[in-house]
Amino acid sequence: MSMIKISGRTISVAKLDEAQPEVGSRKQAVDGTILIERIGHLRKWTGKTPALSPDQADVVRKLVRGDGDTWPFSADIWSSKGLNDEAGTQFTLEGDGDDDVAVTNAYAMAGSVYISAASVNLFSANVRTGTDTSSDTTDWVSVSGATLSSDTSAYWQGSRSLKVVSLGANDGAETPAIAISASTAYTCSFYIRSAVAATLSVELEGDVSGSLLDDTFAATTEWMRVVKTVETAPGDSDLTLRIYDAAGGETFYVDGVQMEELDAATAWVNGTRAADDSLTYPAAKVRPLFKNDFTVQCWFAVHDNSSFSGADQPLFAATNSEGSAPTEGIEIYESSGEVIATVYGGDGTPDLSVSDSSAAWNDGAFHLVTVVLKRTPGTGEFNLTLYLDGTSVDTDNGTEFPAKDAVSIFEVGSWRDGALQGNCKIEDLMVLPYAANAEQVTYWYAQSGGGAPMSALPKVYVQGDFIPDDDPPPLAVGQVGLADYVAAAGSGNYREVGFELMEAALTPVSP
Repeated sequence: MSMIKISGRTISVAKLDEAQPEVGSRKQAVDGTILIERIGHLRKWTGKTPALSPDQADVVRKLVRGDGDTWPFSADIWSSKGLNDEAGTQFTLEGDGDDDVAVTNAYAMAGSVYISAASVNLFSANVRTGTDTSSDTTDWVSVSGATLSSDTSAYWQGSRSLKVVSLGANDGAETPAIAISASTAYTCSFYIRSAVAATLSVELEGDVSGSLLDDTFAATTEWMRVVKTVETAPGDSDLTLRIYDAAGGETFYVDGVQMEELDAATAWVNGTRAADDSLTYPAAKVRPLFKNDFTVQCWFAVHDNSSFSGADQPLFAATNSEGSAPTEGIEIYESSGEVIATVYGGDGTPDLSVSDSSAAWNDGAFHLVTVVLKRTPGTGEFNLTLYLDGTSVDTDNGTEFPAKDAVSIFEVGSWRDGALQGNCKIEDLMVLPYAANAEQVTYWYAQSGGGAPMSALPKVYVQGDFIPDDDPPPLAVGQVGLADYVAAAGSGNYREVGFELMEAALTPVSP
């Protein structure tokens, strides 16, 4: 008996055939000469499973068809099946800068969506925009003789950045002092790139306390974000940012500068970001994904930003909530370093809840969270399992399940109809209408950790003992064939499921 692996899940097959249909045309000239225009071929696998129970057969059908949806958030906020946002004013796509230079540490694979809380950027317009506002260095001050200019050759946003040419030791640029409150947490962030890889320094200075922070960081030739948090001293009334080159001789560019009265950074905001809707999608379009067993998975990155989020940072929610605690649906969130998933099945308290606090999951790094809700056939019970970075960390059992048509709000990075934003980065969100098993979750983590994103459903990754090892595995599009009923059992009729998988990418003919 052979086996096939679809999106990381192994399926035994009783019969399997491989064909390589040609792509091209065959014509005949007037004199009868055969004219062949063969441009490539696509592998096609046709098979049938052994007898499966109804629930197993259902999973195979959904795997082959590529049921579910994915949101890569690499270039836009559309899902792989064409679902666009319903409302969303709190998000920023993080990936390549406007000058096509990648921003480091902004995503795990190809890009992420940054869901931000309300915030105020305390810097003046020409400072925060990297000189876009005035097209000159107004509001920037040269430190120790550095040459400052408004430059159009490199920028992270807009069309300009502050260019700093360091001629000697400690040359750099600083902002005017901005009014702040004493004994208060402030977070400064900015985007920076260097002409060549270099070690640069950032300093935050209070008017009474003096230097609150003076750190070095490794600048690269790609745009990167530097984030620093300080607490002002009891007598401080203003704060200054200084970026400089201690050794001297380097050239660097600064853009997207921000100062916030928060203990962690939000996405860059040019002025004020009011509390408003976050990223939501039409619930009616995704409601079928939650009618039976389901899986929710995404990469996320959050910091410890309890001062504006009440310690809870939502990652995902599919509920009936219209601003208060839900009675139906699922919420996934981070709270003080702990990741929690809750399922509501008809009342205002979680009927199933799983969590993990074995690590500080709010460390700013990207982690993979997977939540699986699965029925136990014939018992009326449901099992909720939480996976983090590919490993099962907690499970819970219950008997209440969200009503099939309960989902009225589908949110990314927030919950309860935008009542709270997570201030989180999310990418490769995936929702499947079946329960993934441990093998799949481990595979997804290993595959993504190697740089391969989730497949854009309905395309699926295909592997097997009949397919040469590919890295990543080939993508295919499948369809389900006839299901032969072969036996009756207490839980229903067993059946053999026929299927066909066609390679999605053309293999060109060798010259």
